[in-house]
Amino acid sequence: MSAKNSRTDFSQMEPEPHSELTRIMSLTTVDERMSDGPPPLVRHRNPVAPYFLVIGTAVEIPVAVVGSILLGVPRYWGWTGTAALILLAFVALYVGWSFFLFLSVDIRPGQIVLRAPLRRIHVDTSGVERIELNPPVRSLSMDMPWWKPWSKLVIHRTGTYPIDASVMPDGLKLRIANALDPANFPLPDRD
Repeated sequence: MSAKNSRTDFSQMEPEPHSELTRIMSLTTVDERMSDGPPPLVRHRNPVAPYFLVIGTAVEIPVAVVGSILLGVPRYWGWTGTAALILLAFVALYVGWSFFLFLSVDIRPGQIVLRAPLRRIHVDTSGVERIELNPPVRSLSMDMPWWKPWSKLVIHRTGTYPIDASVMPDGLKLRIANALDPANFPLPDRD
């Protein structure tokens, strides 16, 4: 090799003992249960929420256009004003859905985070007065059959409005109730 183009071929070299140990240690991570912090949040997706959003959005567009034509909105404000009112209706619809339609839920013992289309709601055990789960749920199933009645989950918080989180599978409702009040809402044994 010339001095101008000298390269070391590291694949042919023997690793030093401490560098092999460093490589192994860098590939190994500490078990999460060994950390001193709280357990990580586990995200559960609400399989029903995207259907509501897609169907609601698809229905809202033609209803808004036909309704605005029948009410004569384009005649008074033009098509730009009509488009602005339809956009306002979209925002109002999504704001309304953000109070009860949750796309996903992050759960850890003592804390949940409900993620809606336009906001997130953090709920800690310390801020919960009581939890209603009616009728009681005994399964962690994420299935949501349309022909069976759904249970109703309402989280009553101190000093603010209650949260109605009923538009989700019963298994997810039981997981939420257990995270906030494990004494009254135990998880079923896994067989």
